[in-house]
Amino acid sequence: MVATAFCLEIRLVSAVVTNGFLTLDSLLAAALYNRTGDLAVAHRDIPLQREHEVWRGSTVFFSEPCFIVDVDRVASLKQRDDLSLGLYAPGPRGFTAIDQRRGRYKASLDGYKGMSAEYAYYFGMGDAEASRELIARWLPGLGKKHQSGCGEFESIVVRELAVDRSWSSAGGTPTRPIPVETWMAIGGRTDVATEDTAWMPPYSPSSSLWTADSVRRCVIPVERCVDAVGWCEREDADRNDQDDADGEDW
Repeated sequence: MVATAFCLEIRLVSAVVTNGFLTLDSLLAAALYNRTGDLAVAHRDIPLQREHEVWRGSTVFFSEPCFIVDVDRVASLKQRDDLSLGLYAPGPRGFTAIDQRRGRYKASLDGYKGMSAEYAYYFGMGDAEASRELIARWLPGLGKKHQSGCGEFESIVVRELAVDRSWSSAGGTPTRPIPVETWMAIGGRTDVATEDTAWMPPYSPSSSLWTADSVRRCVIPVERCVDAVGWCEREDADRNDQDDADGEDW
């Protein structure tokens, strides 16, 4: 793999439900799993460089203006759950009436917080074209509830960068969760936010590949807008008129 510093500029159609840090490596692992159906391959063959066991892929950033919006989705409840008091807790007027007239399923409205913006951005060091193709061909959208219309996108443009921003911004702040000991080893700033969080895929405890080491004390990004990253394209990058390619680049 010939590694280059790159940015993926993704034009969005709907709000993205991030549910934490939605990193480029997690996105690529999901795309690989959709392509292969093999968890081991999905977490091994991510087309990014890896150092200190950390993939060189940022969390997602958004163009300005970006807004936090309510995202509502209707979920169906199976009949065996219809008598669960946890799902039908009493409100100010008492218990909700359980309506079985619609058959074996009952609708339930779920609410999420999403980010609404024109573009989403990812920064990586690795095979830019392979990363773009995986996301474009094997994912219907970004983030949580992407199978239900959240995080839909219409185009992905690759930008070659003058400086890698997959781990840190121009101001020296982290652009993804990185274990504190690794951050200190590479000379990172000490005045950055930290928390106990997952730092490599799989990022969900429900995965069979989840281990006790999946969560560590990490430095974390706090900005959501891409202007905080401070990136610029390579002056000699061949853009191939991608600025005018409205959805045809993938």
